[in-house]
Amino acid sequence: MKILWAYRGAVHTPGRSPLAATLKDVPGQLPVTHMSAVNDLLLIHWLKEMGHEVSYLVLEHGAPWYIPQVRLRDVDPGDWDVLMVFKLHAIRNLVPLGLLKLPWRRVVFWADFSGLANAIGDAKVDTVCWGTSPLMGREAPTMPRTRHTVVEHATTFVTPPEMGATVPRGLYAGRMPWRYKLMVEQAANICPMLIYSIKIEMDPKKRWIFLRPGQYTPEELAEAQAWAPEGSELRPAVNIHTEADASRAAFGFVPATGPVRFGPQFYSACKFWDYLALGLPVVIADMTPEAEHVRANPGLGELYTQDNGPSLTVAIERSLRRAEGADFTQARKAIQKWVFGNHTWRHRAAEIMEAIA
Repeated sequence: MKILWAYRGAVHTPGRSPLAATLKDVPGQLPVTHMSAVNDLLLIHWLKEMGHEVSYLVLEHGAPWYIPQVRLRDVDPGDWDVLMVFKLHAIRNLVPLGLLKLPWRRVVFWADFSGLANAIGDAKVDTVCWGTSPLMGREAPTMPRTRHTVVEHATTFVTPPEMGATVPRGLYAGRMPWRYKLMVEQAANICPMLIYSIKIEMDPKKRWIFLRPGQYTPEELAEAQAWAPEGSELRPAVNIHTEADASRAAFGFVPATGPVRFGPQFYSACKFWDYLALGLPVVIADMTPEAEHVRANPGLGELYTQDNGPSLTVAIERSLRRAEGADFTQARKAIQKWVFGNHTWRHRAAEIMEAIA
């Protein structure tokens, strides 16, 4: 099958050299493990491994050198079996340029955001692969003539990483809007936290400090590090594929995006999958979509109720006791086996092709 891949985000890629990474090796080559910058590359890799011909539709940024590129001016819908639109990023270009209204044989979206029907107007879409079941349940009725299925996020690790010796602390990696910041502080009152953050909302007035490589000054880093709760350590965003300390924790922390009064969370808690790949059980808010996996497989971690301090304390204390057990190493291996058994982007690529077919 010939697939034209549309994605607007900046593409990170290792330098071109005789020893340059293959597409499969890309996650370990990036300066920061940002989900959107990895997911599409891994999906393309596995689709190519499955025998499909995949080319990158260049919208704003060029594609990695190892993926064939198609410029907007050269697009002929008749040349492709499928236009695959990845996330919201591509829509901002596709809609104004009228590309979605061209006579494509088939248009497929992978979406982890709401409002898709409004974003694309009356454009024809054959299939939407939603990032979570709650999101599909809310959004599918707005697109009654479209086929809908769930294709979750997955771990960005391609193979199981080595597990470091456990330290009695938690791990948090990712953005830290004000609400997350408060939750991480609350967790840090129970045990030390190792924090890798891309950006931190330092106060309710929406003042952010960006901690991506090259995006912060020494003064900003010092201010952010000074915020770190007592006994915890804050580091700038890194690629946790290459950070040995990332797996040296008792659990990975997965707070919810909003308060309980707003009801279940619709959007994916993406880092859930990478914590498990590191062999870490999670402490996860029970209103997140991925919590259903922990309910079905208690060995994956502990649930807590968002906005309930005693509940969080119990979940973390149970996790710390679990980490002290003689069988914790075996339990961590079982977690890795579970996530690599059916929750990699290789599996997700197969699910997308099944939805297309």
